[in-house]
Amino acid sequence: MSVLDLSSKPLLTTACATSLVLLAVLSFTKSEASKPAPPAVIASKTIQTPIAASVPVVDLPPWSALVIGPARGKLEPCGCSGGQLGGIDRLSSMLGFAAPPDGHQAVRIAAGGVVAEDARAHRSWAKAQLETLWQSFGMMSMDMIGLAESDLVLMDEMAGVKVLLGDVPVVATNLLIEGTKLSAPNSAGETPFFQRSYQPPGGPQYFSFVPKAAKAQSTLGSGEDAKTIQWGAVDAVQALKTLQVAGIFDPSTPSVVLFEGTDADRDALGAFLGESGTLLRVNDEYEASHALELADGQSGSAELGTRLRYVVRLDSRDTGLTYHLNTVTEDVPGDEVLASMRGLYRMMLEVYGARDSFADSKGQAPLGGFVGSDACASCHQDAFEIWQESLHYVAMEALADDLRDGSPATNDPNCVYCHSVGFGYTSGYGSSSLTDELRWASLDGLAGVGCESCHGPGGQHAMTGAAEHIERSGEHTCLECHDSENDPTFHFGRKWPDIEHNNQ
Repeated sequence: MSVLDLSSKPLLTTACATSLVLLAVLSFTKSEASKPAPPAVIASKTIQTPIAASVPVVDLPPWSALVIGPARGKLEPCGCSGGQLGGIDRLSSMLGFAAPPDGHQAVRIAAGGVVAEDARAHRSWAKAQLETLWQSFGMMSMDMIGLAESDLVLMDEMAGVKVLLGDVPVVATNLLIEGTKLSAPNSAGETPFFQRSYQPPGGPQYFSFVPKAAKAQSTLGSGEDAKTIQWGAVDAVQALKTLQVAGIFDPSTPSVVLFEGTDADRDALGAFLGESGTLLRVNDEYEASHALELADGQSGSAELGTRLRYVVRLDSRDTGLTYHLNTVTEDVPGDEVLASMRGLYRMMLEVYGARDSFADSKGQAPLGGFVGSDACASCHQDAFEIWQESLHYVAMEALADDLRDGSPATNDPNCVYCHSVGFGYTSGYGSSSLTDELRWASLDGLAGVGCESCHGPGGQHAMTGAAEHIERSGEHTCLECHDSENDPTFHFGRKWPDIEHNNQ
């Protein structure tokens, strides 16, 4: 049984076509991504660590690879306090800065995970992420794209969107389509949309694994021609054994493996590949890590980090394999062409109605639901007036004023979530139960970081006045939004005096 050929079923949408128009205008400009790195930037961004002292010298020419971790929908850093890492435009520049200083060409690899976990249940949101990020990867001359479990929700969209990548292969080594066997191209020479591996001339083999528990269901086509497709995955080691029989996996050739899974999955893959393998985990940790401490004969292993915050370079030379960690910090200059993709992303969010799809999606809120900050004023006038003088009060206005190519940050569900009250609940900001003129108002009682953003739904408390019907929040509540990514410099003790209002 041959693997389903999705390449014959383009599924371009209006917004995707819009992306293609922009892509034509940009003419696939690589711009800053291909420029040599300023020596000072390289010196300040690179940390070099051996992956494993026991990695043998292999019979391959010297090779290098630049690998980026899962984007998780983050084309730009969240927050405005300063110190945030990442950004699609700065990442593009870093790919040029991180190039091997000895002049060797580096293969560019993007790990799977362009779709954020919280966007999986909202196709409009996920589509905007997939289309914009894949288009960005095409513009950055990536050589291979992997898949991760979160991306499976849009399997039926990928064949059409892949036009944004051109000839860049999408690798899903252990993915199964309706139970088909892992195989090479069929007898007619047709290559399935998902490749099992990628191997540049003179370089190692590259593989990409989703968790074996990953599965999804998609519908291709419509009406009488509609077909339901089941997607799933098999154990990574078993997949490699099958590909070895098929002549696709060569255990004597060095392998670089992107995998999304547990420590047990890492250990099993490492034991199977031995010294010829290098494992890079597609993790959801903000930080990337250096090589783990390994026993003799095991594969080297490292974590990639997430949200476009790092570029990892692997170099194989006569002295062995080395690992270089390049951090995408604020002082990395942004690529002007790729910066436009952040504005395109917000436009896609608006075209697809991503914000509307998230509103009401959480259903009813507990404790009587959200009632808005105005309802608190009658009993807590002093606190209410203190709040009105704070930046929290105008948090939604700040989003409305944050424009990318004319598109405000209020189109992004991620931004709105932390800048409003109860977003996602039927009684919260953006609820369809509100009138049209109030639903997305920037100064509505549910806009901004209001009383219930910190103290929880106030419906029951407004009716009873009982203390048990409201929360007395603290530092843990602040850290839900002021986390290490959104606000790296946040310090509760220093910030609290600016908003303190609980002394009445």
